[in-house]
Amino acid sequence: MKKIDSHTAELITNEIFDITKFLLNWNNIKDYRSSNHIGLLAGLPGIILVLVENYKINPTDIHSAILKEYINKTFEIIENSESLTPTYCDGLAGYGVFLLKLKTNNLTDANDKELNNQIDAILEEIDEILEEQLKIYYKSDNLDILHGLLGFGLYFIERENQVGISEIVKILDNKKFRTKEGYVYWKKYDSYATFTTILDMGNAHGMGANIYFLTKLLSKKNILTEDSKIIVTELIDNSIQFYLNNAQNISKDIYCFYPLKIKASAFEQNNLIPENSRLGWCYGDLAILYTLLMASIQIKQKSYEKIILEKLLFVAGRKYSEERYPIDAAFCHGTSGIAVLFLNIYYITKNEVFWESANHWLKETFNKKDKNQPNGHIDYGFIIENSAEKNISILEGLAGVLACYLKFLHSEMPISEELLMIKY
Repeated sequence: MKKIDSHTAELITNEIFDITKFLLNWNNIKDYRSSNHIGLLAGLPGIILVLVENYKINPTDIHSAILKEYINKTFEIIENSESLTPTYCDGLAGYGVFLLKLKTNNLTDANDKELNNQIDAILEEIDEILEEQLKIYYKSDNLDILHGLLGFGLYFIERENQVGISEIVKILDNKKFRTKEGYVYWKKYDSYATFTTILDMGNAHGMGANIYFLTKLLSKKNILTEDSKIIVTELIDNSIQFYLNNAQNISKDIYCFYPLKIKASAFEQNNLIPENSRLGWCYGDLAILYTLLMASIQIKQKSYEKIILEKLLFVAGRKYSEERYPIDAAFCHGTSGIAVLFLNIYYITKNEVFWESANHWLKETFNKKDKNQPNGHIDYGFIIENSAEKNISILEGLAGVLACYLKFLHSEMPISEELLMIKY
């Protein structure tokens, strides 16, 4: 398997050192909203877990002590918060995943009874809240994995809560729609942009995330009953077929297989107007096809894999200079997330086309640095509107860039990749 060249490795090593040093200095980040937020993807817990993975690779007593301080700061945030959301991205479900990752990776001292009792008490409270919120989010028809009930499911998986998992599988099954051919899809009300019922094609908030969640369930042992396995496998298979049989035709003006969103009325009346979409983790061909590839491998559908890889080879030809949507360095919708997705596809396929694409987007991540600023080595942009501060979260900020660099240097970032829904 190919490895990055020595010059790039040196660049990455320097960036990892500088970013880590910056993030481990509380005075640098104490006033940033990401540092004062319990969101797994939006706040301090996600930052901590990226730093934890770096610590596991390069352990030092200093880093260990600082990480323990940061973990304690998340307890302070919880205690001082007047209101908390129940969600995965920025609320209790994600925070619960954070606590469970600390425990399962032996990042808490087993002899520290006070700390472990505190964690267990918080988890029990999260259990109760999410089980109650599940009913509320079901009534509001909110399946969104980042901001809705599927995100509760990610916590239930970590918690090995079979009752909660079974309930969400039933909900996904009940909420599905079928085409006349029998392919499965889901609809949602778009309260952000179109204000109508849509088919959300993306991985961050839409049907791609549904497939990810179902595939993650199927990859776990002893989580599903035999009856649920049959339902989950059928949903995965038929939703993959939906994507493969509803890809747009590539033309002079249309260079994407899937749009961001489709109006449900237009789809059901067969009155679709092809649209292009972004290249990123959150939306667009790359992330969708990556999820479909992983799902196809899980259900052992070689015929699907072949079609998906053909499409991914086309996607690999897209370059930064040709993209028409804004691209920053963030994992969510920027260069670092794109680079990691292509790198993982290379690891799966060993096809050098994907290696070249991964390195192209890694280079573009380097290019996002502002070298003229006093802190140029850590200034990748990430400006927060109406603020002088920068985003340092794993999803939309500096910690995501750090996760990307660590991945290229060490090939495995299991905790971070699982948090970002690209590892099962």
